[in-house]
Amino acid sequence: MEQPSPKNSKSLSDQVPSSSHEPECAYRLLIIRFSSFGDIVQALSAPFAFKEKFAHANVDWLVRQDFAGLLNGNPALSEIFAFDRRQTLWQLIRFSWRLSERPYTHLYDAHSNLRSAVVRSVFRLRQLTQIQRSARSGRRGSRLKIAIRSKHRLRRFFYFKLGFKTLPEPFVGAASFFWPLEQWGISAQVPKAPLFRPTATLSNLALRMLEFTAAQKRSSERRPKVALVASAAWEMKRWPVAHFQKLIELWPEANFVLLGGPDDQFLDQIAEIDSDRIVNLAGQLSLAESSELLNHVDLVIANDTGLLHVSDQLGRPTLALIGPSAFGYP
Repeated sequence: MEQPSPKNSKSLSDQVPSSSHEPECAYRLLIIRFSSFGDIVQALSAPFAFKEKFAHANVDWLVRQDFAGLLNGNPALSEIFAFDRRQTLWQLIRFSWRLSERPYTHLYDAHSNLRSAVVRSVFRLRQLTQIQRSARSGRRGSRLKIAIRSKHRLRRFFYFKLGFKTLPEPFVGAASFFWPLEQWGISAQVPKAPLFRPTATLSNLALRMLEFTAAQKRSSERRPKVALVASAAWEMKRWPVAHFQKLIELWPEANFVLLGGPDDQFLDQIAEIDSDRIVNLAGQLSLAESSELLNHVDLVIANDTGLLHVSDQLGRPTLALIGPSAFGYP
């Protein structure tokens, strides 16, 4: 599936507007989460929770350019800033310095990698200089509140390698994005769906394929439409093809649509089981279109992959197939 194209985001080459021209706001949050698809979707609850806790707050998001389209149209976000991973480290530092001129009161590093650490360091340096200036002028400078989402590497090692119960069971991915925010008085309870709002409308191709076969059109029987997300980035996360084939055989009254990327040619093996009831859309839709399509089916059955978390955030009826590499349940 193609990555969504950003429409309303600002790239690093764009000039960050001066904070002097912005409306006054008591609370301003910058979220840093560059990638990936599933993690961004699971983190989408955080801006809503922040705005619920702090009335009239503004929330901005710093994201990687190829994932910025996932955030477009999100009502909880004021602005989206896109980072192109081809940009140099120096360009990121310069952009972060300009961004730090904005009167942010809170910074949430929801990624915790090298690039996000660079952004945090720039903000800390800016804060230090502002505090020093305030001290020289006799004023008291405001301190930026910073939260960092841990990757729990040590706890994961003890959990997966040694079998110690160092993590909650089940480990809910979306909830883990709230743990660092508890220090700000924000509850770790994930807000109710829907929180994800796909920006793409379904193409005529997708709408036609959702109607399925001519025989289905002539039938007065209402068949359930089931989306099968049979792919995943790692093979260990994939339910075996034979299992999907058996599922379709055991459910003759349902129609199925297969979602995946252009490289997921193994989905053809599933589609050939019953061409009258199965439509294979692998590689034919963008991520945004695939996400919107989930709103038009009765059930989603998905491996541990990005569209699973989209369905979860949309509040759609969903069955999650969690394999041995799982870390972050819906």
